[in-house]
Amino acid sequence: NLFDTTAWGTSYVAYLACKRDRGDAAAFYGIFPCYVEYHGKKYLAAQSGSTMTHTKHRKKGLFYRTAKKTFELAREEGIGFIFGFPNPTSYPGFMKMEWSHDGNISSYKLLIPTVPLGYLANKVKFLEPLYRRWFGFVAGHWKTEYRPFPNSARGEGVGTVCHDEALLAYKPENDTRFMLRIGKSLVWINQRAGRIGIGDIELTDDIHDLKKVLRTLKLIGFLTGSFQLSTYVSPGCRLDQHLRDIGYRARQG
Repeated sequence: NLFDTTAWGTSYVAYLACKRDRGDAAAFYGIFPCYVEYHGKKYLAAQSGSTMTHTKHRKKGLFYRTAKKTFELAREEGIGFIFGFPNPTSYPGFMKMEWSHDGNISSYKLLIPTVPLGYLANKVKFLEPLYRRWFGFVAGHWKTEYRPFPNSARGEGVGTVCHDEALLAYKPENDTRFMLRIGKSLVWINQRAGRIGIGDIELTDDIHDLKKVLRTLKLIGFLTGSFQLSTYVSPGCRLDQHLRDIGYRARQG
């Protein structure tokens, strides 16, 4: 399901390396196609996704080889460019493949004083479905229609991933991912392991609306035992600027 991206006209854009004699998986590199909007036009791009090498098969150049094969396949599929968010382990490999480092992302993590029920439910499996229902019940008071809305990072000369019907079909509404209507703002959230993640916010020009969104999400976190509210944004985008204006400080992601 993760690599079924047929909504963008291509899917399963990935390569798997296997050990020849036994067929065991040794390394994998995959990307996720998506549309990026730039100067009013849509372009087929892709995000670098799952990258892994088995511990027994490291230092054999498999990361490089599977990545190169995947990039060749991407060109054949009409994908214009690939972007990604490498971790410290994979970063050197990306740079050897002539990636350009455009910048670092801004990470916001706000702690919520509460009993960490979500974290506990993630550790004790039989509690997880009960917790999901409880979270859905509380957040359901603000739940609204699951629909696309413009990416808040849009700006002059900035390319952004399209929050369109294709993206929502790929990331459908479920008991951990939905949209909330808080005041005048539409908020796309998910819940995972006791944390509330903000995917994006349909911003208004009134900064008090953002304050209301954060207060409400903190209330939901307190009532559901979600101990952290987090989001990742592009430095200098509207949401980043608004968060800084109301006193929050980002860490480098």
